[in-house]
Amino acid sequence: MPRRARRLLFTVVALLAVAGAATPAIATAATAEANGTSPGERFVGMPLAAALQVLQRQGVAVVFSTAVVLPTMVVRDAPRATAPAAMLDELLRPHGLAASHGPRGRLIVVRTAPPPAQARQPMPAAPQPLAAEIEVTAPAESLHGEPVAAAVLALPPPERDLPHAGSDVFRAVGLLPGAATSESSAQLSVRGGRRDDVMVVLDGLELLAPYHLQEFDAALGIVPAVSLEHVELIADPLPVEYGDRLGGVVDMRTRTPGTSLHGSFGVGSLFADTSAGSAFAGDRGRWLAAARSGNYRLALEAGGRHEDPRYWDVFAKTDYALRPGQDLQLRVLLASDDFEVRPGSVGGGSYHSRWSNSYLWASHVGALGTQGLAESMAWVGLLERKRFADQAQQGALRFDLDDRRTSVFAGAKSTWRWGPSTARWSLDGGAEWRQIDSSIRYRADRVELAPELPGTAPAGGSTRVKDDFEFEQVSAFASGRLRTGRNVTLEGGLRWDHTGPTDEQHVSPRLHLAWSPDAATVVHAGWGWYYQSQRPYEVQVEDGQTAVLPSQRATQSLLSYERRLAGGASWRLGAYERREDTPRERFESLFDTAVLYPELAPGRVRLDPDLARARGLELLYRAAPRQRLDWSAAYTLATVEDRIDGRWVPRATDETHALELQARLQLPHDFTLGAVWLYHTGWPTTGVGARVVRDGLGIARVEPVLGPIRDERLPDYHRLDLRLGRSWPLRGGRLGAFLDLQNVYARHNVRGYDGFRFALGSGGEPEVFADSVSWGGFLPSFGVRWSR
Repeated sequence: MPRRARRLLFTVVALLAVAGAATPAIATAATAEANGTSPGERFVGMPLAAALQVLQRQGVAVVFSTAVVLPTMVVRDAPRATAPAAMLDELLRPHGLAASHGPRGRLIVVRTAPPPAQARQPMPAAPQPLAAEIEVTAPAESLHGEPVAAAVLALPPPERDLPHAGSDVFRAVGLLPGAATSESSAQLSVRGGRRDDVMVVLDGLELLAPYHLQEFDAALGIVPAVSLEHVELIADPLPVEYGDRLGGVVDMRTRTPGTSLHGSFGVGSLFADTSAGSAFAGDRGRWLAAARSGNYRLALEAGGRHEDPRYWDVFAKTDYALRPGQDLQLRVLLASDDFEVRPGSVGGGSYHSRWSNSYLWASHVGALGTQGLAESMAWVGLLERKRFADQAQQGALRFDLDDRRTSVFAGAKSTWRWGPSTARWSLDGGAEWRQIDSSIRYRADRVELAPELPGTAPAGGSTRVKDDFEFEQVSAFASGRLRTGRNVTLEGGLRWDHTGPTDEQHVSPRLHLAWSPDAATVVHAGWGWYYQSQRPYEVQVEDGQTAVLPSQRATQSLLSYERRLAGGASWRLGAYERREDTPRERFESLFDTAVLYPELAPGRVRLDPDLARARGLELLYRAAPRQRLDWSAAYTLATVEDRIDGRWVPRATDETHALELQARLQLPHDFTLGAVWLYHTGWPTTGVGARVVRDGLGIARVEPVLGPIRDERLPDYHRLDLRLGRSWPLRGGRLGAFLDLQNVYARHNVRGYDGFRFALGSGGEPEVFADSVSWGGFLPSFGVRWSR
């Protein structure tokens, strides 16, 4: 595609050139030549808050409040240390501050002495922090008056973490308040939303297909956890910088290694991974590389299943300081997976699928004058999906399948943040362009072996699709933040999006407010409009869709109250509502959401709601941390439903009541035990009945009758997961090991039904027999890791 390539190349060069030209060196010592200048020199003259933001981007898990790190605090002396973590103490000490160890491995900036007199004097104008003034460790700990609360997943050594199968980061995120995953899937749902509502961002880039093994219920994410330092879940109404998704945002940041060579190697029953990183060019640059591969075959064979899922992914990055205050960054992410079902386990046929993802992106970050910062980024990528089936069988169907889809995408984004350091206000803005070109070649030949259920999509026949889609989207956004003298922070913003295929223009206003009546309390409120387009790779051609559908719109609102108690305990009570005015039509199975062939699932129907809504109350309590025990409890009362033909119908994953208990226990001999107990109301399902009909000769037969859609419930779901871990210091490194037990008491939680049988009873009455399917029961896994 020469025209697309020329356009992308021009965009990349133009963006980086403009950013470099518009980014003069930071004032004072920042204007020194890079050669021969220590890494700490770039901080001289910067506000302390801005310096801490730089350390956060380099992987230091530091949390601070603007009530403690005052806007007038300036870095006067360059830190002598070279490693980012070691610089922290040197930056804080002159201002009477220190870093205290907080929950989940975070470092919290606290005051150890009154601020020095010089720090309270007016200061020369200097750059503001890159983003919000503070990052919080969890909703219950966000007592800092910021307009958007976020849950942050600290990433300790995996052997000391809470249980999550395969040590996959998305399964760990699913344990955060507001998020959920299923037993077999790492794909996230936020506050009852659909899985495709959630945006996943890695170092500023949205990942279009962030999960491995889509046909295996998206079993894990494509980002190796060993490359990550910080993962943040924003479930509240989102700032205007995030667009084109209705749900939350998972923002992942990769770690920046120190100056010395670091390496690790891990192997387990479900994975093997390795990573390495160090500095180069006299400490002006840093590099990191991580790779992972795995296979679920042995674990499935233990449960009597015959699938063979395999996957691998590679991530690499390099950061280079062009000069003080200007960083050039390059990232690459490659991921691929294969899923195969052996002949004989699908009715005598075979099935094979393969997904592959490729992302390459570059960014430039630097100062704009003395009061702002700018970041420009450009990317290209490739997404491929291939599925083949030969004489396979699912339920009452036998079919052949040839499904090939390729998407080439590119884009660019630039953001600016501006605000005098002594002011109570700041301004943000930006623009984004993206292009996605998709080619779809789809063929399915189906033979009906038995009558389908009434009211469901016809199963027999053939489907042929050969089409190309072009998708272009242009966006612009701006927001302003004001901090008043009454401990109130107000943020308002506006976003504009133009979507090419449907020729739509949308304006999205958003408003956030935070109020701290005292040091232990914060009240959050948020409201906004959100739009979500259908991208070409999401078009359900297998169900008859032939064009990109119009965007969905949702209105979201949130109100929460958080309180920290004496001794360190805290609790949070929140209420939210999301109202979708233009929900998109979709195709789903009424009986099972985790199937091998989605378009051939039993009871697949077209749902075309005219309205949708999600409402909920959340209560989170986190006990005061003790020396050997840390625990929390979260309860949610919620509904998520669509209005179809005048009737409110619950969505497939609607959970009226949900309870999550978490605990970490320090055992003797340096062992740790993590435990999670999950409970929720059974998911909705559709009842199937039967009636007796007689033909002209009076011969009776049983005819199935489909009940109202999702008018019944599956049995309640609950399970207990455990993780036992320990680590040992070794000469030149450290060795860790863990044992993860999912569904310890082997409860067979029903996820749906994959078949129905009908018969006449002894008295001539109709009988219905349903074949239930469960999530798979007990799943053990283990792993060991060496690092230095």
